[in-house]
Amino acid sequence: MRSIGSPISLEHLAVARRTDLATRWPTATQVERALSDGRSGQAPFAMRWFREGRLLAAYLPDSGGSWHFPPWQFGCDGKPVRYLAEILGSIRRTGQFLDAKGRTTGWSEIEWFLSGHALLDGRSPAELLATVPHQVLRVALTEFQSEN
Repeated sequence: MRSIGSPISLEHLAVARRTDLATRWPTATQVERALSDGRSGQAPFAMRWFREGRLLAAYLPDSGGSWHFPPWQFGCDGKPVRYLAEILGSIRRTGQFLDAKGRTTGWSEIEWFLSGHALLDGRSPAELLATVPHQVLRVALTEFQSEN
């Protein structure tokens, strides 16, 4: 237990920041509801798309664990933006964001999307994803192609 006045570790600050950010993002159920075509009984697909690399999600270990989906990966129509799967594939092919079993919590990829990038004039990939996804794809291919 932390005593009053003792410094908060960088790890605790990062966890608090991630939790604050992701709890505002939709869950798999909410994503499926937004993307469903109105057919009842449709098989769950948000987590399947995440496992297939077609969507990005972040894991929160709170009360049993839950996955949350960053909203900037969806266009105005509510569907994943163009080239998202290709962008995620280029990032994940390096393996640098995966654990020993080939899994991801999503946070490393999310940090890449949220960080300013020199090849995007200091803007973040997330900032430009909905409007110029081809530029974000080009940056991902440029950055991660050399790491393969």
